This record gives sequence, C-alpha cells and structure tokens, in this order.
Amino acid sequence: MKAPRITDDALSIAAETIDRLISLDFRNRGITSRLYAAAREHVGAPLAYTAASVIARALDPQGPQAALATAADPLAPAAQATLAPHAPRKSAIVCTGFMIRSAGQPETDGLTGAALLARGLAAAFGIVPVLATEEAAVRPLRAACAAAGVHATVTAIDAVATPIANRLANPVDEAVILPFPIGSDPATLRTLATDLLSCIDPSVVIAIERPGANRMGVHHNSRGQSISDIVAPLDELFTQATAARVPTIAIGDLGNELGMGVVANALRELSPLGTRCACPCGAGIACDTPADVTVIGAVSDDAAYGILACLATLRGNVSILPTPDMLRAALRAAVAAGAVDGLTGKSEYSIDMLGEAIHCALLGLMGAVLACATSQA
Repeated sequence: MKAPRITDDALSIAAETIDRLISLDFRNRGITSRLYAAAREHVGAPLAYTAASVIARALDPQGPQAALATAADPLAPAAQATLAPHAPRKSAIVCTGFMIRSAGQPETDGLTGAALLARGLAAAFGIVPVLATEEAAVRPLRAACAAAGVHATVTAIDAVATPIANRLANPVDEAVILPFPIGSDPATLRTLATDLLSCIDPSVVIAIERPGANRMGVHHNSRGQSISDIVAPLDELFTQATAARVPTIAIGDLGNELGMGVVANALRELSPLGTRCACPCGAGIACDTPADVTVIGAVSDDAAYGILACLATLRGNVSILPTPDMLRAALRAAVAAGAVDGLTGKSEYSIDMLGEAIHCALLGLMGAVLACATSQA
C-alpha cells in the first residue's frame, strides 16, 4: 500500500524527522535501520506518516487529510475499495500484549503505546477503540488506559456481539478491552475472529508489539523460544481483516511481531534467529503475516507515538499527541499493575531497557516537531 504523496513542505520535513526519531538505535542493536529500510521500500514514504494517513482516511475519508492526496497519487486500489462507496466505518481494533514467560506478565512495550493510541484515536475520530489481548495483560493494559485518561471496560469475548455493538452505538466507555484465550487452536480463534470482525466491522486493524507466528504457525520471543502456549493467536484477526479488505497497520521493532511479514526476509538475512529458532519448529522467529503498512522503530511504543504525531499534523489537532507526563503516567500505572521490562523481566519504569526519561524526551521532541510543522501551515 503506497502513501499519498506529501505535497506540503512542512509536513514532509516533519514526517521525515519523526521517522528519524522513532528509529534512533539507542542500544546499538544494528537491526533497526535495515528493517526500517525494508518496510519503507514497501510503501515508498515515511512510515509513521504512511500509517497515520491510512488510519485517517480509513476512519474519516472526507477529513482534512484528504486534501493532501493528489489524483495522480492515490491510495492503492485495495485501500480505495475498502473505503468506498459506503459510509465510513467508525471503529478500530488494536492488538497488543507480549507475554514474558519468566514473569508471567506482559512487557511494558506495547501496553503503554496501545493505551495512548486508544486515547489518540478517540480524540481524533470520536471512536471507541477495541483493544485485543490476553487475560493476563488486561489489568496492566486497563491501568495504562486509565492513567492516559481513557476509561476502558473489559468485555468477555464469548459474549462479544451484543455488549460491543451497544457500546459502539451508544458510547459510554472510551475503550473496550477484549481478552482472548491463550493457546487457542486455529479453528477456535478463527470463529472468534469472524464473530468479532462481523460485529465491529472495523475501519482499521492495528497491532503494536504483538507476537506474530512464523511460517510454521509458532510464536517466538526475541531469544527464539516458543511462546505459543501463552499467546492468543490474534494473527487470525489480521488474516481475516486482509481478506475483508480492511487496512492493517503493524508496529514492531524486531520482526517477530504480528504484521511484520514484509520485513521477514530482511530479518532472516540479519539474524541467525530469523531463519532458525531455539524451539523444535526450527523455522525462525520471523513473523509470516504481513500488514498493509509496517512501521519499524527502535522501540514499538515510540513508533506508535510517531504515528500519533503525524496524525496530529494531518488532522490539525495537537491534542492527539500525548504529553510526556501522560506517557510517564501510563508507563508507571502499567508497571504498578504487573507489567515488566521485556528484556530484563523486571518490574521497572523502562521499556526495552531504556528508562522512561528517554521515551519522554523523544515524545517531547515529537511535540516540538509538530509545533514547528503547524506553525508553518
């Protein structure tokens, strides 16, 4: 899926700068730049901007961002078919939660980003985002949402149709959290995904720091170990969304996350674990499921904030981008509710071994970039 050409100089500079910020390799892993290049080649434009553009046009195709696209450079035909001719659908599904076996808890990366994404989507489009995850991740995810100013209600997946339909039609909540069963067989998850997509009829499906299965259907952590027994295989949501021509956005930082199929070959070239994992499947950690737009950052949460910064620019609404204080509050609330650093497995105010000060500083820089772009508009 190609992005509309950026015809505004200030927006072009902002989009490129945001991508540089989200791909800063603080821990010198040496993988971010190569995965970023592979993802960017797929869409031919800055990644955060492309994701923001697709989200905005999916949820509000007649909105202010429409003027930035030209007739000579439209969205890909599949996206156009998704958005027209019927009235726009007003909902989004956000898949998140990456379980850490040693802690029995989800990692901080993904949860804080999902909470602030939910806040930003609600502010931008007045929707009630639906957050899909495992039962074990519900408490820290809900805590992060609350700290971000989003009231989230938990709804059992086996009773999804009526409760969710009522909430989306007459919103009394600001987000809905759906816990999916772990270790589900494909047939069970397929039925649940079909029911959910039929009930919600989403405009876009987003995954942030969410385990994605390899070509053998096995989910892995960054060490190449199988975690399929503690994961709900939400890959089926992406597969069915793609079949229904609903745009999909994937946010990740390693290539083993849901929707990272576009960078799978790059990961196999970069890392031995890309081709051969540490579990009996032996097929590597590279996720096989692709997304329409793949956003690679050094840390997934920071990439999500880049999308929100671009969305704020496109919509002309600076409040879509959270403040560093909101980020800090969401992260601390998630940790207090059980979330751990994904690399250390410890309960600490960090994401991928980077302290909260770094993530807050990056968000502050994004805010400065946004202020500069809007002042030149």
